[in-house]
Amino acid sequence: MNSIYGEHLPEMNAIADEISRMLENGNYEHIRRRIKSEESMRNKCRLNHLPENERSALESIHDAIGFRIICHFIDEVYDYAEMIRSAFTVTAEKDYIRDCKPNGYRSYHMIVRSELSQWIPGQV
Repeated sequence: MNSIYGEHLPEMNAIADEISRMLENGNYEHIRRRIKSEESMRNKCRLNHLPENERSALESIHDAIGFRIICHFIDEVYDYAEMIRSAFTVTAEKDYIRDCKPNGYRSYHMIVRSELSQWIPGQV
C-alpha cells in the first residue's frame, strides 16, 4: 500500500525538524512534535468521508504535522507564539489563556502553513 502522504514524507520530516531546531535553545519545559501516523490519517479520512489519498491528507485535513510546547511561565507562551509567527504563515489563532475555557483549560492554539503549504497545528 502506498503512503497516504505520497512522496511528501521527507518534506514533512524536514518541516518537523525545522520546528524543533527553531525552538531547540528555548527555555521551555518540553516540546513535542509529530507526524500523524499513516493509520491515524487514514482513519481520519474515513471519519470525514474523504478518499484515503495524499490530497485529503495534506489539503483537506490540517493536522498531518503538529507540535506542542509546554512553557514554564505564561509570558513565554507569547514569546514562542511570536517566534512561530515569524517563521510560518499563521492562518488561525485562539488564545485560551486570555479567554480561559470554563473548565480551566489554558493554551494558545495556532494553525500555520509552511513554505511547502503544509498545515501545521500547534499548541503553546
